[in-house]
Amino acid sequence: MPQVVTLVPQSFGANTYYVTDGREAFLVDPSVSVEEAKQALGDAFIPPVAILLTHGHFDHVQTLPEWYATFSPAVYIGTEDAPMLSDGHLNAHAIFFGEDKKYFVPHTKISNGSVLSLCGERIVAEAYPGHTQGSLVYRLSDIAFVGDLMFAGGGFGRYDLPSGNASAIFSSLRLARERLSSLLLYPGHGASFRL
Repeated sequence: MPQVVTLVPQSFGANTYYVTDGREAFLVDPSVSVEEAKQALGDAFIPPVAILLTHGHFDHVQTLPEWYATFSPAVYIGTEDAPMLSDGHLNAHAIFFGEDKKYFVPHTKISNGSVLSLCGERIVAEAYPGHTQGSLVYRLSDIAFVGDLMFAGGGFGRYDLPSGNASAIFSSLRLARERLSSLLLYPGHGASFRL
C-alpha cells in the first residue's frame, strides 16, 4: 500500500494528497505549491507523474498550473467537470472573488469506471455526483479519495454552486455508505475517517 501524506495550504484549507510507493508519486487535488510540498516532504519528495482531480472547484485546483508547468504530469478530471478548469464562474473563483480565474492545463477526461495504474495500485474512478456534476472518488485497495462528497463527522459537500444538485448528492451519499464502508476515506477538507 502506498504512503499518503496530507498537505494543507495556508489558504482555503483544501487537502492535497501526495501519494508515493517510494518509486513513483501522484497528487490528488493540488492546492499547495511545489515549494510547500518539497519543504514538507524533504528528501522523500518524488516529482508526481499524475494529478487526480476529484472535482473542479478552485480550491482543489489552485496550484494545478504550477505543478503542470514544473513537472508535466498526466492530469485526470471527470468529463463533466473538465469545463471548470477554463471558466471562473464554473470553478467558483468568480463567485467568491469576482475574478474569472482559469486553471486550464492539458488533461484527460475520465468517467465512472475508468481505471488508472499508479504506485503499483489499481485505481478506479467512481462517479458520485452532487457536489459537482462530475465529482469523482478515486478508490484504491484499502483507501479512497472522496473529495467534497463527505467529511469526518457526517458532513458533506455543498450543492449550491454551479452544477451542484441536492438530490444527486443525497443519492451519492447513500451509495457511498454502501460501497465505501470498508475503506479509510481521505476527504477534500479535514481529517481522514471511516464510515
